[in-house]
Amino acid sequence: MAEFLRYTSAVLGVELDASRVLELEDADRLGGVVAAAVQAARVAADTGTASVPYAWREDDIPALEVLLRGLAARLPPVRAVYLPPEADFVGGIWLTPQELLPAAIRLARGREWVEFSTPEGGDGLCLEYDASGAEHGAERPYELMVWGSVWASRASQARVELGITRV
Repeated sequence: MAEFLRYTSAVLGVELDASRVLELEDADRLGGVVAAAVQAARVAADTGTASVPYAWREDDIPALEVLLRGLAARLPPVRAVYLPPEADFVGGIWLTPQELLPAAIRLARGREWVEFSTPEGGDGLCLEYDASGAEHGAERPYELMVWGSVWASRASQARVELGITRV
């Protein structure tokens, strides 16, 4: 756990300690809710009903960074939960959108995905990075799914206000 907290602290530039850890049982419960939300968001993206661009190319990363920072600026600084790929072993980490979203791409590159949601799972996002696809020339190695009445609408607002078109 200590190594995981050190790594995540370094990537985020935020001091993390045990007080930020969501217990395994709670992280597991939330993980089930988030998995269903991610699947629903993926279906929305696949059917063209998602409010934010879904697949991103490497050369789109500056726009994706702008979108994630714009979303962080439009969300209230409330506690949400980062569920790392190792959540089954380490639990979740309490963070604000302002702490996590600016570094989400770096975190996804190092961990393959970032799942981040409100404590009940009603709003959140998942950023996936396909490292093997990127190595083999995948056209769009990043996928972003945003769900919930607040987060999805704020992401859509950020996309429009920041002039980010579908990629």
